[in-house]
Amino acid sequence: MTPYKDPAIQEIIPNEFFQNPNIWQLKVPLVNYATVEMHQTDKVLRQIRF
Repeated sequence: MTPYKDPAIQEIIPNEFFQNPNIWQLKVPLVNYATVEMHQTDKVLRQIRF
C-alpha cells in the first residue's frame, strides 16, 4: 500500500522513500493540549490596541 496514491504527490517524494516501506511507520506519543481561558474583554482589547 502506498501512503500517497496521487501521482502529483508521488512526483515530489524521492524514490528512496518508496523503496523502504518501513520508513512510513513511526511510533511516537501524541500530545494534545487544549486550553480555554476566560479573560476580561477590556484587558484583551487593550493588548491588541483596541
